[in-house]
Amino acid sequence: MIPVPQLVDSPVNGDCLRACVASILEVDPLTLPNVGDKAVTGDRHWLNAMNDALAPRNLALFQTSNGQAFWEFPYFVWSIVSPKYEGVTHSVVVSYDTNRRDGILGGWKVEWDPSPYRDEPGRDVFYAKPIGAIFFVVVDPRRTDKFLGSPAKRGRSHD
Repeated sequence: MIPVPQLVDSPVNGDCLRACVASILEVDPLTLPNVGDKAVTGDRHWLNAMNDALAPRNLALFQTSNGQAFWEFPYFVWSIVSPKYEGVTHSVVVSYDTNRRDGILGGWKVEWDPSPYRDEPGRDVFYAKPIGAIFFVVVDPRRTDKFLGSPAKRGRSHD
């Protein structure tokens, strides 16, 4: 995971989800759609627009409504109430470690907040109350060579 900051900070068309997905996949955020921008997605649901962009990598996003996500990937995206804008959600990258049980998040850890306001005091209160989780699923397990580039980049090989 390489932290990628938000390029657009706005309650209307912010791109925190794009920044989180780009961080996890270690790609240029401009290769992904800003699904917070209706000019980009039109009438399409944001999840469909992002999944279309992820399809060549053999990935799709899956969303849950309770903040819980368990899958083979080490990182997930949490939707939280925006600490900055009323009535808006915000995305952060999280990881889970069954051996970690510290603080208010238990085994969860916020690995990256793409917001330009990430260092403001009190933001951790918002992290403790996820309203949804977004995680990656491999579309076709027989094609795992497609989702994160070459086996050398991932540090492991797949047959």
